[in-house]
Amino acid sequence: MNPKLLPPISFEGFVADFKNDRRLVEYVRLLLQWNEIADKFNKLFAVQGGFAVELTAGKITRTHDDLDVLVLVEDIDWFKERFPIDGHKLKYTEGKNPDLAFCAYKYNFMVEECLYVDLEGIHIDKDEVWDDRDGDKYVWPIKPDEIFWERVIGNQKIKFLNPKVVYQFKKMQQEKDKKRDKESHDFKILGPYSENL
Repeated sequence: MNPKLLPPISFEGFVADFKNDRRLVEYVRLLLQWNEIADKFNKLFAVQGGFAVELTAGKITRTHDDLDVLVLVEDIDWFKERFPIDGHKLKYTEGKNPDLAFCAYKYNFMVEECLYVDLEGIHIDKDEVWDDRDGDKYVWPIKPDEIFWERVIGNQKIKFLNPKVVYQFKKMQQEKDKKRDKESHDFKILGPYSENL
């Protein structure tokens, strides 16, 4: 994998427009904390969903309810062991295989509520990227060497899902669910990356 590297940004610059939103600032701190842990043990920890949009933009542009992360399926158990060490509780989403996805959450005293990290396992080999949605193999519409981009925040290199794929998955989600305000906001940021789909 040879991720595209976007220009670096400071922590303060990344959260600048939302620096007074303690919850969002704590989500970014949580992202950096777990990115550092995963990096130390050479584990994939790649941001997807709304925070991938923010990493594309180079700054926080809206509020978020969770942090969505991709890990390798073979590392799911490793993460299930590590999150409780840090005080996180685990829960499993109804209808999702607990061997492939889980949610870790922990009460944050700074914001007086729980912060949520949703982890989803994927497979990557030299030819394709896939997951096991609904028990069936779903091959992602991207080559393994194009799946991730990176941006340095402070002194940490953060891996995140290619904006083109984020756009496609948000469009797929939009077809399943009713249109949400956050999606139209995200599409404005991701629009330039959706060309040639």
